[in-house]
Amino acid sequence: MSETLIIITTAISIGLFQDARKPKQYALELENGKSEHILIENNGKYACPTYCAINHLHTAVMCSDNCKADEGAYQIHTSKQPSLGISFNGQNVLAMERVQTSKGKVKTSMTSK
Repeated sequence: MSETLIIITTAISIGLFQDARKPKQYALELENGKSEHILIENNGKYACPTYCAINHLHTAVMCSDNCKADEGAYQIHTSKQPSLGISFNGQNVLAMERVQTSKGKVKTSMTSK
């Protein structure tokens, strides 16, 4: 019986860890009227280049005030100053909402300005 409990606990732990580490999908409303759907990975080491013409969810990196990320890649810049808000590839983000594809929309959203 104790072996069964260990197996169940291990399986649940692996599932929770994997769920926490997977990329998160976000829907962005930009100041220029466009909408973008992107993926943000937890490790933040890869981003699609801005010239990427493939029809897929582009992977972006999350940058803070002093980031040293590649300027030719999809980036979301956040600032500690609320007046500066959030920008995506040079465009101000009016709304950023996390989307969970398998279970509907998650009620987490961030707005700026």
